[in-house]
Formats: sequence, structure tokens, C-alpha cells
Amino acid sequence: MAPRLDLYSGIHKGIRANMYETGLLLSRTNFADEGERGLALAAVRTSLGFLDEHLVHEDTHVAPVLAEIAPDLAPTLAGQHTDHERCSAELKATSARLHEGAGDPLAEGASLCAQFNALIADQTEHMNLEESKANEVLWAHRTDEELAGIRGAIQGSIPPERFGEYLAIMLPNMNFHELTGMLGGMKAMAPPPVFEMVSGIACTALGDRWAAIEAAL
Repeated sequence: MAPRLDLYSGIHKGIRANMYETGLLLSRTNFADEGERGLALAAVRTSLGFLDEHLVHEDTHVAPVLAEIAPDLAPTLAGQHTDHERCSAELKATSARLHEGAGDPLAEGASLCAQFNALIADQTEHMNLEESKANEVLWAHRTDEELAGIRGAIQGSIPPERFGEYLAIMLPNMNFHELTGMLGGMKAMAPPPVFEMVSGIACTALGDRWAAIEAAL
């Protein structure tokens, strides 16, 4: 039996990889050094950008469906989204103090690391719940065609340049089946110039893996 269409796997793989890489960068950053501090703050800003936007995409396109078919699960996921908004605001406030040079950079850097590690822990639990329980309900109550419609609505809401940035973190962390499924769907549905752009991003992101994916498409 072919795997069901998974709304979460691809984007979660990209966000996890980016989030973990940022956590590792923060763990080795000398926050007293202006250059290292700047790189760390840029990485946090990038990670929060993906996480915050992903939350909005889910709230807009997935949460209403789950509220209808999983009234017991939906409030838990919504509460976790609220927790993320709080964590994100705290990280942005700490980042601003570091950027402005307010306070001891080593102490503020330690706070930033602790806050980001808490974010990683919370998001790992949250994404696992979506990938297990939310998928279970979605697969029981929605066809793959209906799920593809939700995915298409999310992708269509993202500006092309920003969508390219999402692909750059997603594609290297997806497996062969996921890549051929997602890119094959885009090839079938997207205008040729759009798929040409996507192919260019995939070629760069996948390196030696691209030839096999291109042949399968």
C-alpha cells in the first residue's frame, strides 16, 4: 500500500534541521565577540521566521479541519501554538538586547541559548504530536486529494522567493519517496516556469542526489 500524503513530514524535516543547526551554533558562540554574536542572532531570526510562519500556515489551513474532525486534539495543538508564540517573543526580546548591546553579552547569550533549547524541546514534542495523532485523524477523515488541496493552499499562500527559501531547508532533508512525490506533484500542477525555478533550487540543494530524482520525475 502506498504511503498516505503527509502534510507535516517535509516541512517538519526542514524546520527541525534548521532549528537543530541553530541550536548547535548558539552552543558554541562566543557572545562577547561581535562577529560571532551577529551570526548567532541572524540564525535565530531565520529559525523563528520559519517557525512563526509555519504556525500561521497551520492555524489558517489545517487547524479548522482538525477542529471539525478532532475536537479533543485541536485545543491541545492550539495551546502548543500559543506556547510557541510566548517563546518566540522571549527570544526576540533577548535577541534585541544582545543586538543593542544592553547588559552583559555573556549573560544575555546564555539566556538566549537556554530559551532556544526550550523552544527546541517544545517544538520537538509538538511536531511529534502532529506527525502521529494529527496525521492519524487526517488520514481517517480526509482523502489524499483533499490533503493535497490543503498543501496546495499553503504553498500558494507563500510568495515565490520565500517558497524557495523553504525548499532550500526542506529538500536536503527529505527521502527519495518524499522528494519524488512532492516534486512530481509540482511538475504536474505548477506552470512550467515555476517548476523550472523549483528544479533549479532542487539541483543546488540536493547536489549528487538530484540526478536520480530528476530521472524519476
